[in-house]
Amino acid sequence: MLFPAALDHLDELTLDAAALPELPGLAARWATLKADLGRLEPAQIGAEQVARFAHFALELAEALGPRQLAVAQELGDVLGQALVAAELRQRDVLAHFALRQLGQALHDFYQVVEAFGQLFHELSDDEHQLVLAGVKLADGADLPVETQHIFRAELLITLAIDSLAAPVAQLARWTRAAVGATRTLSASMATEGWASFRAELARLVARREHADWTLEDLDDEFGPWSATP
Repeated sequence: MLFPAALDHLDELTLDAAALPELPGLAARWATLKADLGRLEPAQIGAEQVARFAHFALELAEALGPRQLAVAQELGDVLGQALVAAELRQRDVLAHFALRQLGQALHDFYQVVEAFGQLFHELSDDEHQLVLAGVKLADGADLPVETQHIFRAELLITLAIDSLAAPVAQLARWTRAAVGATRTLSASMATEGWASFRAELARLVARREHADWTLEDLDDEFGPWSATP
């Protein structure tokens, strides 16, 4: 899974940022993108905004490589602790309610993260990069529906958590949007989502399965079929 929010918490992660010279530039771009999206209202987060977020997240995933799942798991603990600390500081009932809901949305989203982690664990590094490339090649607004669900939920959770210090009404608006997106994602994954993802994964891998074949390999494979009986 792909977590631009990790760029906000590099000093709290065990990731060796010095080994990834791309991170400072990515962090600066993320700050700009997050500010642009955060100026909108939740209802204004549409396919275009989700696509901008998705393509940036995929670029970050390429930079992190195989570290990304470990980063995602560690970030989950950091964000969860931030939500608990925020709730302990609050006296407002609406704020408590919003933070509880946001914590549950984060928990539900991470169930999807863990499930994807198990799927990706079965892939070789080449197949993993192939999946990322297959998503990245998609035109922004035309990302597959299941993929849009994933990135929309992640984006809205990110913007809701970024509103912890904002007025309670603003936090509540972003939280409602994040909870709704996460429920949609969970419902999608429980029905057609996993089947669609596995089918697309199989298609991408099969499409490249013979990419390295030589003429000799082709002759070995198809020669017997063309031989005269």
